[in-house]
Amino acid sequence: MQKLNKQNTKKHNSKMRETEENKSIQTLLFQKIQNCLLSHQSLVNEISDILKISTDSAYRRIRGTTSLTADEIVTLCTHFTLSFDSLFGKNPNTVSFTYSPLQDEASLYNHLLFIKKQLALFHSTPDIEFIYSAVDIPIYHHFGFKGVMAFKIFYWLKGIINLESYAHKKFSRTMLDDDTFKEIKEVADMYRNFKSTEIWTQATVNSLIKQIAYYWESGWFESKEDALWICEETEREILSVEEMASNSTKNGIEENFKLYFSEIEISNNCVLAISQKYRRVYISHNTINIIVTSHETFCNETVDWLYNLIQKSTLISGTSEKARYQFFKRALDDIAKLKSHIKEV
Repeated sequence: MQKLNKQNTKKHNSKMRETEENKSIQTLLFQKIQNCLLSHQSLVNEISDILKISTDSAYRRIRGTTSLTADEIVTLCTHFTLSFDSLFGKNPNTVSFTYSPLQDEASLYNHLLFIKKQLALFHSTPDIEFIYSAVDIPIYHHFGFKGVMAFKIFYWLKGIINLESYAHKKFSRTMLDDDTFKEIKEVADMYRNFKSTEIWTQATVNSLIKQIAYYWESGWFESKEDALWICEETEREILSVEEMASNSTKNGIEENFKLYFSEIEISNNCVLAISQKYRRVYISHNTINIIVTSHETFCNETVDWLYNLIQKSTLISGTSEKARYQFFKRALDDIAKLKSHIKEV
């Protein structure tokens, strides 16, 4: 009888330790999820929606009176791009990303709408700011110019996604219809109302100019007029950004724009969405794809990297008239040279 009691006590203690460990993991998971939420998002409502359970059931899980199932933990980790291993302390350096590969024309347009949805998500967070290290001109600016947006879509589908249907297709200004552009342009309008800091190099502008030049030299424009139209649209976009930088505003209402020039080479497009309680990182992958994470350590290191890059860069918005003029003049001169080259042919 004494031996049996010892065995029962041992089993009971083992179950207690397991329960406490599960509670610890569950508590940690909800803490991490809370850190991922924006100011207007409710933890209980988000858990209820994602797990498709009642708010009462969500409350019980958040309080720890009901244990999460393994499937529920996986669902929450996947949705919030949280590292499953880090919850158990086995590999805190493991970072989980959300990633949707682009495989066809439909997935590309869904990707553009994803960007729009992300901006809409941040709309109710008043202190949110975007910090953008730019290998290419930030896509948010492209959204406001039909010619540039049409060319970039053509470039992505033909040169990056490598669609078979685009193998012999040439660029034409009719490729982007007015209705689609109207929806896309809303992204540019939304972005202009957010506070943002962008870090450019001279290559940031040159990458687009080189893409246009390459497609012209390769015979992938339907006509000379179409190629010149893209150059003129690019010129308009650059002048637009220059004006924003000059006035330190994207919407003409508030000072919400800083532009830095970096002489240090930037290796990839990286966007940090940051507020007092929230951080999320978006990184370009294979040119147009995006991987997304809210991993705390990864986001904090990204913050440090971006702020270090800013400290080593030159502010060319606001009162930095001479540096700004020189930067944009080089870009506009390069576009003018390309236009002259196209006209001569």
